Amino acid sequence: MLSSLLLGTLQLVCVLLLSAALGVRVLALCRVPLRVLHTWEKPVLGIALGLGFWQFLPFVLFALHLGKPFQIVIGAGLLAVLLSKDIVHILRAVKPALLKIKVEGSSERGFAVLMGVLLTILFLRALLPAIDGDVSSYHLPSVLRYLRAGGFIYLPTLTPTNWQLGVQMLYALLLSFNAEAPTSLIPYLCGVLTLGVMALWAYRLVGVKGVVWVLGLYLVLDRFSYQGFWYQMSSSLIDLGLTLFATCGAYTLYRAMEGHEEERGDWLRLSALFAGLAGTTKLTGIWVVVSLGVVLCIALRKGGASPAKLLRHTGQYVLIAMCLIAPWLVKTWVLTGNPLYPMFYRVFGGIEWTAEGWALYQRSHLIWNTPAGKMPTPQVLAQTHLQIAGLGTLLGLLFMVWSRKKQYAIPAMFAAAFFICISVGNFFHLRFLMPSFPCIMVCFACLLTRFQRLYTWFL
Repeated sequence: MLSSLLLGTLQLVCVLLLSAALGVRVLALCRVPLRVLHTWEKPVLGIALGLGFWQFLPFVLFALHLGKPFQIVIGAGLLAVLLSKDIVHILRAVKPALLKIKVEGSSERGFAVLMGVLLTILFLRALLPAIDGDVSSYHLPSVLRYLRAGGFIYLPTLTPTNWQLGVQMLYALLLSFNAEAPTSLIPYLCGVLTLGVMALWAYRLVGVKGVVWVLGLYLVLDRFSYQGFWYQMSSSLIDLGLTLFATCGAYTLYRAMEGHEEERGDWLRLSALFAGLAGTTKLTGIWVVVSLGVVLCIALRKGGASPAKLLRHTGQYVLIAMCLIAPWLVKTWVLTGNPLYPMFYRVFGGIEWTAEGWALYQRSHLIWNTPAGKMPTPQVLAQTHLQIAGLGTLLGLLFMVWSRKKQYAIPAMFAAAFFICISVGNFFHLRFLMPSFPCIMVCFACLLTRFQRLYTWFL
């Protein structure tokens, strides 16, 4: 256990440093100046951005069939050398940053200690072997098959591997260095960074009390539910990668709309990058791009933007996001003959499938929403999905209208838009809504902080 603890800690530190360094370079390449990021936004958003972009190292090597473990190690080593100056600057900045941390108030200190203990326990649990069903069925097997083959190969019995696998590419990085590496460190880091973004957001909206509310609410409402946020922090499931990038995308979109006009373009580019990274994690990540695009349109229109300006900003936003997703679609097209394989089979075709096969695959998932006491006939499943889609759309639109003038309008509208997308485009499962939960918690934190102030004033 001691050797696993030392190895896991070393790997986590290395991932943090390399992600922060790559994040700085990506920000520079995308012309997003560091001056627009405030003190704690730099490490949180920088590490999140760099972590997402590290996926493209194994992706490129797998695409070139140069993806044997030793080749990925060499590639990562060369990239680390290129980032060495940034790593040195980051190491020098760590101590002064830590010295600036001050937690005032006994209740806030107590909560900070509680969160520290919880995160330590989850870290130790993340060092254990991953045994979840989806992890052992295709998240890790797909990576191991690619590493063994040295490149992307068609896996006919693992259909989801034909879609985006951004988080799994990060697993490939760890496993290239050590075949027994604890891959759950990646979801753990994604979870910690998501909590950091939530804290930043709540602090900007309502202050220190908001930070306690937003994290405390998430702990109470989600807790350790099966395949929920806290559970996944110590597993090798991939939903926390999507949740992190979706939350970062929504937060940076909020910063774009609340900040100065001259900085808006920088924040929108950063938000678009995070939206694109969300789309590289899994198929439902596409809904993040759609949802953030809708929220951007509404926010710009509310701000009095002309139709031409609205179209230009939204078009650029979606284009940047899709540039990150496109390599995955090309990879699927090359392997199967269909960029969305096996969807739209009648349009694109594809190997080893039929249009009837795709319909059967859809039905196998819609069965999850079969009403109690009814048989999962095609008619029942179609009616149920139509009802879920209609109700989800109605609730989402009502929530968007109600929250459009609130201080938390951006997180509320993103959560509502994403809820609509999942209700219409997927079979309904709470796990699919996880990317919207941090934004919902931010909204609740604002409401509860306001009620607390009213209650204090009344007393």
